[in-house]
Amino acid sequence: MLAGLAMAMAVVAALAGCGGGGGGANPPDREVSRSTAPAERFEFEIADGRASPPLDRATVARGSTVQIVVTSDQPDELHLHGYDLTVRVGPGEPGSVEFTADQTGLFELEVHDAGLVLLQLIVE
Repeated sequence: MLAGLAMAMAVVAALAGCGGGGGGANPPDREVSRSTAPAERFEFEIADGRASPPLDRATVARGSTVQIVVTSDQPDELHLHGYDLTVRVGPGEPGSVEFTADQTGLFELEVHDAGLVLLQLIVE
């Protein structure tokens, strides 16, 4: 019984050491960023001049991490107005933007050449 208690205490001590500050998987010269805001992900596919899903309006909380992924059957440029983020998309070349929603308001996500508005993003 005493040996079992000693073993349990050793396991608890070892586990408590894993969550500590120094050492571990992240060397001291490498900082890992941890966001407390939830992540939001939006995916769109453009084929034959049409977007799927069709135009939508979505609301995210200020401070959220937002990721937008777009695939297209034609070369084009994806642009998130207000944040001035652009990325090229095309066949076999999905475009992806990730950012912190730190500006409030309504922002349109547009594919320039196709003339499509994919998303109206509201940041509150």
